[in-house]
Amino acid sequence: MRARSVVSVIAVLLTGIALKLALFGPTQVAAVSSFKSSGLDIELMHQGAKSLPELKFQDMTFVFPASE
Repeated sequence: MRARSVVSVIAVLLTGIALKLALFGPTQVAAVSSFKSSGLDIELMHQGAKSLPELKFQDMTFVFPASE
């Protein structure tokens, strides 16, 4: 009785894994290939970053209110 239930559980798990691989496997590969075709040129972005305007601000990170 116990052996039948163990075999049934293993059969259901293997069937579920096989269905998951068969149904959801190709979509992940298609997503990766479309990501590679986006064509961002990081080196060109770094070359254009030299002429950006500067923003100066007063850093108040470690200034605490005076306690009275």
